[in-house]
Amino acid sequence: MAANYNEKLLLNYVPVYVMLPLGVVNVENVFADPETVETQLKRLKEEAGIDGVMVDVWWGIIESKGPKQYDWTAYKTLFQLIARLGLKIQAIMSFHQCGGNVGDVVTIPIPKWVREVGESDPDIYYTNRRGTRDIEYLSLGVDNLPLFAGRTPVQMYSDYMSSFKEKMLELIEAGAIVDIEVGLGPAGELRYPAYPQSQGWVFPGIGEFQCYDKYLKSEFKEAAAKAGHPEWDLPDNAGEYNDKAEETGFFKTNGTYVSEEGKFFLTWYSNKLIFHGDQIIGEANKIFAGLKVNLAAKKFPTEFRGNPISSEISDGIPKKPYFLRNFRRNSEETLFPRKFPMEFRRNPISSEISDGIPRKPYFLGNFRWNSEETLFPQKFPTEFRGNPRRKW
Repeated sequence: MAANYNEKLLLNYVPVYVMLPLGVVNVENVFADPETVETQLKRLKEEAGIDGVMVDVWWGIIESKGPKQYDWTAYKTLFQLIARLGLKIQAIMSFHQCGGNVGDVVTIPIPKWVREVGESDPDIYYTNRRGTRDIEYLSLGVDNLPLFAGRTPVQMYSDYMSSFKEKMLELIEAGAIVDIEVGLGPAGELRYPAYPQSQGWVFPGIGEFQCYDKYLKSEFKEAAAKAGHPEWDLPDNAGEYNDKAEETGFFKTNGTYVSEEGKFFLTWYSNKLIFHGDQIIGEANKIFAGLKVNLAAKKFPTEFRGNPISSEISDGIPKKPYFLRNFRRNSEETLFPRKFPMEFRRNPISSEISDGIPRKPYFLGNFRWNSEETLFPQKFPTEFRGNPRRKW
């Protein structure tokens, strides 16, 4: 008799999931072609032996009509179809815009009523030094500000996940929905939008820091003053998206990044990102606690070589990545963070800083990657030798 799903996992079986089209439920919140989807999934199951599918569940679709006006009808129909075929579901809580990233073939913005707040207060979005806004995800500078019909972004994400749980509980308890991936930033990733193609970035440009909205500016000045340096300010010499590191005052050899001011900024920049992830994963953990479902966060670089460079710093990931090593599993196999790094060592260079992500991968210590670069725990070496560098 064929092993069931849990038996396969115990036998070290690796489940195979396929990603459904980004617009399988369209921007009008319609599951437009169930017959074709069913036919394709049956064929994939019979001929390729897939175990399940991964599906983006777009905030911009579900809560499009207004605050707390959730409409799960189309997604529930889709999930019921998938479950009826005997396939498992990995659901992605997608709080970002679809469109403008690699592989985006449809456009699904964040909810219109949220964007309307941005029309009068564009500082709710990540902003580069020249004032260009990135509208695909809300700035973490507003995470705890009740600017959205009396709610903060963290509360909006939490309410959304609570509504998902309520409407999909039967499918979760039946074991059809097995994983929930929590979006934490642009493209669902825990990073800053340091290298947006929609603004002209091309590889191997250094990227740009994304902390010049008025809220993050204010938070940095407050942090600098508390540290005894009210004169310190956000970098003004870190270049533009497609510059080279050595062309900038910040990232050149022995540039600003090695100064006390530069180190303070980089630590602040990364820690803001880490605590953003901490808050949202913490909310997810509370919501889904007690359910047999895995929580995951997306995504981090899997290999580092040589000296870290500029575009990997501008995304904001800290360079001494205790971050993932400090996620732990609760009794229900969900993931949430504990403690995080507070300082940088070694010499990060520009392309590894602007996205905000840690580059000295104690960060990846106890995690493995599935085919969608999602994080799940497993034993790995907890120390990396030499100077870390992202694998492009």
